[in-house]
Formats: sequence, C-alpha cells, structure tokens
Amino acid sequence: MARKAQLAFDFYVSLLVFIGILGYLTFQLFQIIPASSGNLKEESLRIEAYQISELLINDGGHPIDWHTVGDISNIKRIGLSDSNKNITNFLLRGKIDRFKTICNNNFNNIKNLLDIKDEINVTIIEHGPNVDVSSCASNQAKKVSFSVSRTVLISGTSYPTEIIVEVWKK
Repeated sequence: MARKAQLAFDFYVSLLVFIGILGYLTFQLFQIIPASSGNLKEESLRIEAYQISELLINDGGHPIDWHTVGDISNIKRIGLSDSNKNITNFLLRGKIDRFKTICNNNFNNIKNLLDIKDEINVTIIEHGPNVDVSSCASNQAKKVSFSVSRTVLISGTSYPTEIIVEVWKK
C-alpha cells in the first residue's frame, strides 16, 4: 500500500531538532549583541581619548602661535607641541599655560577648540622637585569612561610630565 501525503516519524524528529537548534542559536545571538554593543562604545571612547591626546601632544595648533593670540575667537585649534623644535612629545610651556587659562575661564572653549562633543578631563602632572598637578575637566557625571596616559617633556624643564586624557559620554 502506497503512503501518499503522509509524513514519516523521522521527519517530525528532524523538524523538532532543527527548531531546537534554531531556537538555541537565536538565544545565543541575543546574548552576544548587548555585550558587543557595550564593547563597541568602550572602544570608541578609547579611540577618541587617544586621538585627543595625540592632537594635544603632537600638534602645534592653528595658528601655530595661538598661545600669543589675544582674542580667543582667532584661535582655530589648540595643540601643545613646540612647532619650532618639531620633536615628538615635546611641548611648549607658553601653550600649556594658555591652555590652563582658557580652561579656567570657560571649559566649553576647550571643547570647541578641540572640536569634540563628548566630555573630557585633561590632567597635566609635572613631575620634579615640586609636583604640579592641574586639571581641565567637564563637570558632567561619568557613566563609562576611558583614559589615556602619555609622557612628554616641556620646554624649559628636564623632568617628565604626564598628560592624562579621559573621555566619557553624558
């Protein structure tokens, strides 16, 4: 007798196994996506912190003598590098002092001159006989943050200086 339009028992078992595997894979996928999303946000903060530190440390800014310009509206970008020496990680004392002054007057000017949207904290620790620590920071609450620490030299000193750039989202 011919079995037309009837399904065998092994078909039902195969279908059940297939649905089980598909359900398991879907469940695993929904477990992985949130973790990957969090890692992506952290990695973007890490990249931004490094880029800001690189801009501050190895760029002279625009104009190159921005630290002597009287009106802040004439400054296009800030950078702390001594452009005359053209040495990596060698900063000009006058640019650091002007950076601190701008930060103390209005922190938002620093964000505008660095062209960043996220919140930052720039800490400058000058090592030597008298350790000098200065910080230029946003007052917004931190959720997830990442920081990059860089060692530099400042003109007129022989002691290393540490610059820490921390970035976080509002």
